[in-house]
Amino acid sequence: MTECTLMEILNAREERVKRREALIKKSGCPVLSMTMNIPGAVKDGPLIRRTFHAWLDLLWTALEKSGASDAEIRYEKTGPEFLWALDIPARELKRHCIDLEETDPAGRLADLDVYDEKGHAVSRTELGFQERPCILCGAPGRACASGQMHPLSEVRAEAERRMRAFFSRKDPAHFAELAVSSLIMEARTTPKPGLVDGRNSGSHKDMDLRLMIRSAEALGPYFEACIRAGMDSVKKAPEETFPLLRKLGLEAEKTMFSVTDGVNTHKGAVYLFGILLGAFGRLWQADRFPEPEKMLLEGGKIASASVEEDLRTIGSLPDNALTSGQRIYRDYGLRGARGEAADGFPSVRLTALPYLRAHREEGRYQSVLLHLIALGKDTNLIARCGFTDAKEAVEKVRALLSAGEPGLSAVEELDDWFIRKNLSPGGSADLLAVSIFCMLLERASEQEFG
Repeated sequence: MTECTLMEILNAREERVKRREALIKKSGCPVLSMTMNIPGAVKDGPLIRRTFHAWLDLLWTALEKSGASDAEIRYEKTGPEFLWALDIPARELKRHCIDLEETDPAGRLADLDVYDEKGHAVSRTELGFQERPCILCGAPGRACASGQMHPLSEVRAEAERRMRAFFSRKDPAHFAELAVSSLIMEARTTPKPGLVDGRNSGSHKDMDLRLMIRSAEALGPYFEACIRAGMDSVKKAPEETFPLLRKLGLEAEKTMFSVTDGVNTHKGAVYLFGILLGAFGRLWQADRFPEPEKMLLEGGKIASASVEEDLRTIGSLPDNALTSGQRIYRDYGLRGARGEAADGFPSVRLTALPYLRAHREEGRYQSVLLHLIALGKDTNLIARCGFTDAKEAVEKVRALLSAGEPGLSAVEELDDWFIRKNLSPGGSADLLAVSIFCMLLERASEQEFG
């Protein structure tokens, strides 16, 4: 990050005044000016810009219906700048700005200045509000700044703390929404062999698309809690996060069953996304989101010890006490969703993500699903109809892919065959949703940080 000289800061301020005056003259409206109040010589950087954009979003939400006119954004060495002409009385506009500045402690870092049609700056005090306080001691900020009452390093550290705290409150809910969206995007992908989609209910007579969407939406609070659990346990060993996630997952299953009247719509997704989002929380930083591969591998660190312990106990359990997944592991050595998580989601890292990135603009989710099925790891297929039919299903998918990119009609024919056989690759569908989340995460990172 580049430091600014005092002369550069003063010159930038003078140029901003000229642009502001020109905007007032052109529009005949009051102008809102936003800059960032960042202590020290470094005025720009990923965290500063992200905070700036967050306040732009708040401004837009509050004022989009207020007769917006011209606007301009600049990114300078001396910090980001925003000028916006608005057809709204200047004093009313200033009140809106004061409300926004006080919505969160990080609002103290946003300078929202309002100038009327004559170029007069509308102050807080003329509207009956107190001067903005110092971010360290709460005394009038102007006096503290001019008197240099606090070490610059302490003021700068508090500014950064406020920015990071703002996003630590905001991001878990946002990325939980992305996880919900990933499940809904997977459900809506049509056609899918043997799965609920917009064409039919696949091999599931007790489900439909509306139920899948309702179930996914109900999991939002669980996803947010998993992210926060990861954030809270970041100083612990990864495997110590797992018990927290397991407890949350059991509650999430109860929520799912209450919403679906006992239908298992997303039990596998509850497990996989719990680990995935716990890993996201452990790696989260306000000025940099986790890279998908690192997040997936962190998920493996969270899950591996628990999975190994669970699998070790299978040999000591009587046959009538085994789950279908445990029985499949005993008979065929396939570990299903638990093995996928424990190994750091290799099907996503090595198969789905490379394919999605290569076809980023095309959204070939059907093809990603087929490639996941073709790996032959989906224990849901065996659980429903046995090893022989599951093997035949995998071979049919591999044959279809070997002929090139399959068209929709070919996938529909495959769907019909899966339904006749009562096959459903639910594990692959869950991994498709995980893959979609990884892509949404990448896009969010690009939008926030470039």
